Amino acid sequence: MKTTHLILIPACVIAVGVGVGLYWWPFQKDESAVSSTETTTITEGQQPHSLGAESSLVPIEAVSMAARTVTSQDSVGIKARRTAVQNLSRNLEGDDLIALMDFISRDRPEDCGLSQWHALVDGIMNTLRRQNKAPKGLSQTLVNLYTDSQDVVLQDYAIQHLRSWYVDRGSFDKHEANPILQDLVLKTLLHAASQNQQTYSGTALMALHAIDTASELKNDPVVQKQIQSQLRDLDALIFNAAKDSKTNKHCRISALQVCALRGMKDILPTARELAADKTANTNIRISAIAAIGQLGNTEQDTELLQLLEGQSRRLAYAAKPARAKLSSQADR
Repeated sequence: MKTTHLILIPACVIAVGVGVGLYWWPFQKDESAVSSTETTTITEGQQPHSLGAESSLVPIEAVSMAARTVTSQDSVGIKARRTAVQNLSRNLEGDDLIALMDFISRDRPEDCGLSQWHALVDGIMNTLRRQNKAPKGLSQTLVNLYTDSQDVVLQDYAIQHLRSWYVDRGSFDKHEANPILQDLVLKTLLHAASQNQQTYSGTALMALHAIDTASELKNDPVVQKQIQSQLRDLDALIFNAAKDSKTNKHCRISALQVCALRGMKDILPTARELAADKTANTNIRISAIAAIGQLGNTEQDTELLQLLEGQSRRLAYAAKPARAKLSSQADR
């Protein structure tokens, strides 16, 4: 993502078993059978959903030792699970993949504290995304984690990984190649972005901006058709999140940043108001100051930024580079 003198404050990720004999996996539908490339837009508040489910039983004997340790219902200890995740290969067989995707969809095991569980799930997601062969079912797993989980941290992680799963086209990370599932990913990100009273909404807004501007997607006509169809109202969604005083503070921070990145000058009156508001959240003010530096003009905004430099050290760290940015733009 390109940044020019913006002070980026990522959307906040707030601090917040598998049976021994059998694993259940709800998404064994053959993706190769899905051939339609039609797209539909998601309405605000509409919940995304998976494409259907079939069950499959995987005997424990079919799962490798590393995957078995990671996903064990027994109390094997968080250290053993972490080590096992690190030992997972990038050429996992289908049964291992099924077990891992099922595991992160379940309740955390008793030997994992909450923060430990979050880190473990994130590590498993990274392992799944970085397989040499893209694992079937990962899109539905991440979508279901977002839609079904009551844990906002895991929902945020799901959104982050869905963004990468859609965008990445390099040799290191694989991506979702099925148009129907790509469309589902976009709908899920749009739904998350529309929930602007949730912390993960800011993560989704930044993800959608990254997708909309990703250079690696420019030469894919199917993806471009999806983006043009699904994201035609993205600017309005971002603008409303930045302007609405009821928006979650973490989401609003991100929305202001994305407005600046997209050159949305209409947000300047809101940014100026927030920057000058001594009762506003400091991080929101800092994001607003950065937006002014990116979008404002020296004639109207230099005096405000100079005033803010003297109010606190934190505001000065944002206001000084913002003023420098305005000056450099005026000299061009």
